[in-house]
Amino acid sequence: MLSTPPRMAAANLERKGFQTLYSSFVPSSF
Repeated sequence: MLSTPPRMAAANLERKGFQTLYSSFVPSSF
């Protein structure tokens, strides 16, 4: 985590946020 580039960390955070959004919307779709 210490050697993680800012860009990669931002992409990771973005993906994590998207995953949270996605996982909260998908169950209601099913």
